[in-house]
Amino acid sequence: MSIRNTRPRERDATADDALMALSLITVWSMRTGRSLRPVPVSELTAQELEDFWADDQMVAPDGASGVSRP
Repeated sequence: MSIRNTRPRERDATADDALMALSLITVWSMRTGRSLRPVPVSELTAQELEDFWADDQMVAPDGASGVSRP
């Protein structure tokens, strides 16, 4: 009986991560109308990523967080 390595190969995990990232970015772009510069994600600035992923519904009109805390 042979023991099979159950860990996914690194190449497969990287491909899965890239596909998941593409899917999430595409859906968020369609929902918000926002887009990212056409460069690898690693070349985007922190501010660009924050602006892209920010959820306008989580910020109150006065700029305070819209998340209520107990």
